[in-house]
Amino acid sequence: MKQKNVVLLLVIAFVIMFFAQSCSNEECEETTSVSEDTGWKEVLLKDRREKDEYYKKFPDSPMARCKRLVVLPDRGETFVLEKENDVVLTKEKEPGVKFSVVNEGEQWSWNSLAEGVTCTAGDKPVGPGTPMPSRVTFKLDRCILSTYVMKDRVLLMVHDPERPEFKHFSHLYYFPPDPGYNVPAVMEIFPTIETFKVLTSQNEEKIYHRYARIKFSIDGKPCQLTAFKFTMEKNDPDSKILFIPFSDATSGNETYEAGRFLDIHEPKDKEFTLDFNRCYNPLCNYSPGFNCPIPPLENHLEVAIKAGEKAYPH
Repeated sequence: MKQKNVVLLLVIAFVIMFFAQSCSNEECEETTSVSEDTGWKEVLLKDRREKDEYYKKFPDSPMARCKRLVVLPDRGETFVLEKENDVVLTKEKEPGVKFSVVNEGEQWSWNSLAEGVTCTAGDKPVGPGTPMPSRVTFKLDRCILSTYVMKDRVLLMVHDPERPEFKHFSHLYYFPPDPGYNVPAVMEIFPTIETFKVLTSQNEEKIYHRYARIKFSIDGKPCQLTAFKFTMEKNDPDSKILFIPFSDATSGNETYEAGRFLDIHEPKDKEFTLDFNRCYNPLCNYSPGFNCPIPPLENHLEVAIKAGEKAYPH
């Protein structure tokens, strides 16, 4: 009888140890899962905080941009006038003119017409009368001009550190991080990569390459979006980025009416994870001084993507 009791106790002890070990494994798996989710969330929130800091503090913040000026080569010498806290272009040299932009064939240069005006490429000065590289920055009395130099035009992006939207900026607005919008996806590269004209907010066109179809599901509903590339040049880092502009059922309500963007590094494998928590607003939501591509009709989703950035109130 005692021997049977001993055997029974051993069996009970074995069962208890088995379930204890099983529960321990489940707890480990749950802990790992929670840890992974927490790490993903922490990285996402950290990136959001850093973006807020940039928008809040830096003089070329999108919140400080107030307008976009275009200099065309057929105008010859174009004068840049800073007057009454505004920057405008003029054909004539008049009081308040700070500098001029000159086109000579396919080469652009600038002339200083007032004291205190500086032109730099990064941390290197660009002197008057010398060719301007592709990107320079002009500093005037009040405004800062981020300048993009191309063969057929020069773009002057005017930033005003006294713009109310910049001075009073606190933070952007987001949906809470949601792993449910970090979804499995499949990329199908198009057999023929065609160029595609995308209309912009300034009623212009930008040329992209229709690169791939991205398939996924949201709440059990099959969806697909077209991914674009800005360039197909293999040595250009931008050729590794997929640009996914889209609109969805939240557009015009909780999110920016024109839609939102998602940039991802081209996945090495056909199957990958698409994280809508990373989608962001076109910069046109913050200022009319931007020229943003408008998501094409083929990239409208009937489902609501309640993830990523919300519309910024004005």
